[in-house]
Amino acid sequence: MEQDKQFLIDTAKMKMPYGKYKGVYLSDVPEAYIVWYKNHGFPKGKLGKMMGFVYELKLNGLEDILRKVSIMKPAEEYILTRPEPFKSILLHLQIVIETNFPEVELQYKWKIPVYYLNGHQLCYINASLKKGFVDVGFWAKNILEEYSNLMVSEGRTVVKSLRYTSIEDIDNELLLKVLKEVSLHNHKGFYKK
Repeated sequence: MEQDKQFLIDTAKMKMPYGKYKGVYLSDVPEAYIVWYKNHGFPKGKLGKMMGFVYELKLNGLEDILRKVSIMKPAEEYILTRPEPFKSILLHLQIVIETNFPEVELQYKWKIPVYYLNGHQLCYINASLKKGFVDVGFWAKNILEEYSNLMVSEGRTVVKSLRYTSIEDIDNELLLKVLKEVSLHNHKGFYKK
């Protein structure tokens, strides 16, 4: 299943490497061109498999799926391409955050997903594959003191985080309390209370 998702992402981002439509996304290559390859044989290897997949999507009128995936934001791609259990944890966190703070904006900064609220950083979500956890990090110097025994700072003076190794670890109520507290202060900057 994981390979299928990655194949979909790879196909959506694949451009025709040669020929009349060199540089064009496979989903945007005209159907007649793909049908010609279907009738005469797709190239060997991964490109041929991708073109066969595009043929099936076009045949069923589903090529828009690839267009949507190809314009996926880097933060969303980060979440969807993490291995399990990290992906499930990140998706759960994304749902909790975006459902309860519909005005947040998900951006990709420092090679990780970062949530902004009213133009200011609210939190980041980061999967540490080597260490085996997902952090929800908050720039929270001088705030969140009542939650300090539940958060990890590891010598960081500004950033505190809630850390999870499974979905079962996530206390949605606690996460929402911390997010709400941070949202009351995030407009003041990192270092000010």
